[in-house]
Amino acid sequence: MNNREIKSLTDILAGLTAVELASRLNVEESFLEQIKEEANFSDWSKQQDPEAVSWRYDRVSCRYLVNLSFSEV
Repeated sequence: MNNREIKSLTDILAGLTAVELASRLNVEESFLEQIKEEANFSDWSKQQDPEAVSWRYDRVSCRYLVNLSFSEV
């Protein structure tokens, strides 16, 4: 990984603003704000994301965070 990739990964793990995530998912910011707390938001965002990343809204930081889940192997 180069420095640009590391910065990008760090930015994504820190969370995205509504504007940033709306751009990534190719939707309007207002639409994203309307559905951010729906039960199926993570699944929907994963389907929209160009890299199939699942997202969730964090009320504390007011940012959209990568929805990390780990399954047992």
